[in-house]
Amino acid sequence: MTNEEQLETKEVEEVAPPSLEEKIAALEDRNLRLMAEMENMRQRFEKERADALKFGAQRFAGDILSAADTLDMALQTIHQNVAPKTIVVGIEMVQKEIQSAFERNHIQKFASIGEVFDPQKHDAMLEVQEGDAPANTIVKEIKSGYTMHGKLLRPAMVGVKKG
Repeated sequence: MTNEEQLETKEVEEVAPPSLEEKIAALEDRNLRLMAEMENMRQRFEKERADALKFGAQRFAGDILSAADTLDMALQTIHQNVAPKTIVVGIEMVQKEIQSAFERNHIQKFASIGEVFDPQKHDAMLEVQEGDAPANTIVKEIKSGYTMHGKLLRPAMVGVKKG
């Protein structure tokens, strides 16, 4: 064998497969790194969830501040003996601003009058005997019901035809 052949043989011999202990150590190291990465991800997700809960209403709060400002101005005009029509206009402006804030935040009012009473969407506040509506039909709405992205925010408070 030549010198070059002997060197190549030595290099091949030196690159022996890892021992069982080396494989175990490598796997333990990999496992430890994966566990640390998973813990970091869990902590990051928990912080994001906490921030979402803490600041989730921030957009809606910003949207509703304009309505609060308009309401304050309307209340100030009451104390200045302004014409009632001006006060009504101010209140209508507040209502429009609130409705716009609701729309931007996907909050929708749902209709109840004439609908069949549904305990999932309605709270019966009273029973009504007069009228010709079928039994268990909503004939009066005391407070409107609202949904957000299709999920019930507040049930409608209603009067139901007694059957």
